[in-house]
Amino acid sequence: MARKRMEEPAHENHERWLITYADLITLLLIYFIVMYSMSKLDIDKFKNFTESLTSVLKGTAYIFENSGPSILEGLSGKNVKGTNTDVGGATKNKQMTEEELINDIQKQVLGLIKEHGIEGKVLVIQEERGLSILLKDVLFDTGSAKLTPQAKEVVHEIARILEKVPNNNIRIEGHTDNVPIHNKYFYSNWELSTARATSVLQEILRVSKVRPERFSVVGYGEYRPIASNKTPEGRALNRRVTIVILRTVYSKAEPVR
Repeated sequence: MARKRMEEPAHENHERWLITYADLITLLLIYFIVMYSMSKLDIDKFKNFTESLTSVLKGTAYIFENSGPSILEGLSGKNVKGTNTDVGGATKNKQMTEEELINDIQKQVLGLIKEHGIEGKVLVIQEERGLSILLKDVLFDTGSAKLTPQAKEVVHEIARILEKVPNNNIRIEGHTDNVPIHNKYFYSNWELSTARATSVLQEILRVSKVRPERFSVVGYGEYRPIASNKTPEGRALNRRVTIVILRTVYSKAEPVR
């Protein structure tokens, strides 16, 4: 009986490392493809998104590069993207925030108040929605919506300041005290407050180049008091017209024009 031939040992595969190597190369390829696709992200849109989110969460609004010129360009005289931004005679080598520009408007209005000696009659207040210029009981005679001569001078100066803010929306709000009114001109304080706000608007449009589509007029009547109507001083505070320069974030909530 023939002796069985001894079986030869199986041939060892010395090239198995190629499988691991190929897997590694595939993973690296996928990694670089992903990194390349991320590098093609629209940086401007991502920046605008993060800035708008920050402004909503912190109450500080920024001007978006793709939203067109706004308060920044109006006061600076330069494009927002430029590094040489001039505000109130000062040069700043950085992109200005809307907050800084609103501060500049506030300083201008405060200077106007001092120049005309109407401290205590005109207030400038920064609010979350924007900058409010509050004209307290200096514009009209009792029960009238006709601007007094002094009121016209003040409104003319404010209109010149508004010309430097070419794109932010502007809201003019009329308010009254709670003393009832019913005459041949006005049936109620609703009509009186709206008519007074409209008179201010018409005067601004008459003496300035501010575009009318930027404005809105609101009449609150007696229903937004800022003081007690039980005293003459409180009623005087409640008889007011407020000019509000809306921050860009809130301007975007307005109807599309």
